[in-house]
Amino acid sequence: MTNEEFEKRRDFILKQRAQFAAGLQQLREAQARTERIVTQIEETVARFESKMSERSEEWKTKIDALNNSQMQTEKALKKLRATLDGLRQRRNRN
Repeated sequence: MTNEEFEKRRDFILKQRAQFAAGLQQLREAQARTERIVTQIEETVARFESKMSERSEEWKTKIDALNNSQMQTEKALKKLRATLDGLRQRRNRN
């Protein structure tokens, strides 16, 4: 191998190594960005889960109250129907 060939190979290897180092640095920067984004997503999901848990408890309380109100309305309607039926029966007897 001549001195010129050696220099060409050495230059080629050095260029390849520089490109590899530059590519590796780009990957490290991309990884750091990805890690920041993942952390932000994790924080957002945690806040969302917390809010949904709070909302779920609020909804459960409201649904329970609505259910109780519905049962009271049904009881009141049954009493009203019974009263109306009693009035109709008395009117029909007279």
